[in-house]
Amino acid sequence: MKAIDVLTRDHERIKALLDLIRDAMRELETAPRPDVATWTHLLEMCEQWVDRVHVLKEEQGLFPILRSRGLGPEVTVVAALISQHQTGQAFLRELHRALQRLAAGDAAARHDVLVWARDYVELLREHMRIEDHYFYELADGSLTAADEAALLEKFERIDRTIGATVDQQKRWAAMVAAQPPSSRPH
Repeated sequence: MKAIDVLTRDHERIKALLDLIRDAMRELETAPRPDVATWTHLLEMCEQWVDRVHVLKEEQGLFPILRSRGLGPEVTVVAALISQHQTGQAFLRELHRALQRLAAGDAAARHDVLVWARDYVELLREHMRIEDHYFYELADGSLTAADEAALLEKFERIDRTIGATVDQQKRWAAMVAAQPPSSRPH
């Protein structure tokens, strides 16, 4: 497996998570009582899998190697991708705040949760589209065999120490399995 394949696999996991958020948004629009526990769990997974694991793989692994090959922010979309990482983190913080207000009984916060969730999902889908259909191809062509080995080792260390404990992998699999077959990642 190549480093770009690992990042693409992460995208499939993230897309499945975004589908779960989309489903939770539909439910929140119509449910008389918001399911704050589900939302809390979904946001925790976003922090874990998107912001802590995937973003670290890019910002501490892939981007520095590309910078050393002359593909830094000044000549590629790296600056835009980093900016999108920061924007996604800001959206997630606002989504947390809105969810806390909703949990405290603020009825107006339901709308805010939906708006921040929609913006977060749209941002991540666009971000992954750019990476999958443009940036990763550019990056893949710039990596040497030594780069690949170093990245795979770093990615494994990040997964092992931050992201992918056995319990977390089981929870992730259970959440994806609970989705209707038409919305599961391919």
